[in-house]
Amino acid sequence: MKELFPNIRVKIFRKIENKTSTFNKIKNDIGLESNELSYHLKVLKNKNLIEKTDEGYILTEQGKNLSPYLPIFINESIPIFVVTAVALIKGDSVYMHKKLREPKKDSLIFFGSRALKDLTIEESAIKHVKDQAKVDIKDLKLRCINEYFEDESHWVVYFYTATPVKTPEGIKIKLSELDKHDLFGDNKFFLENMINNE
Repeated sequence: MKELFPNIRVKIFRKIENKTSTFNKIKNDIGLESNELSYHLKVLKNKNLIEKTDEGYILTEQGKNLSPYLPIFINESIPIFVVTAVALIKGDSVYMHKKLREPKKDSLIFFGSRALKDLTIEESAIKHVKDQAKVDIKDLKLRCINEYFEDESHWVVYFYTATPVKTPEGIKIKLSELDKHDLFGDNKFFLENMINNE
């Protein structure tokens, strides 16, 4: 995607991004020769990112969908991923499951994943627990928010505790025996330090 957007094409795309722009308006604002501008417009049009109307050039639906992510594609910014993590607490134990991918594959981790489209953070947390642990929950409570940077991305993790309404699928661990298990790093820190955070 980055190859599609050299600096000059980024300028053209942004001229069209928020309003209809005529050929001459783009040409004058950016200071391009007609043949060079025609070439770049044709590339964007062939990729179905812009279209020409009677009033001028506008973004297609695909172009509008790409627009918020352009800074990521051209390395002006890095993507932010919002993630939920729910510690299912029942009595003196917590339920977790094995991490399916690296890093630290097979370590124990809370239920959760990335926030879902059209759902709030809390709704995403509830859905992930339902899908992964096969259980409904009650008393969902936000305990802390953690953020970190990894592999050219920015992660924001919402840590919750909740009570399962029945025994969930997963691995039961006594809170007094955390050191006996291979827990994913920030999950262990959360259980040791933030589980009762108000």
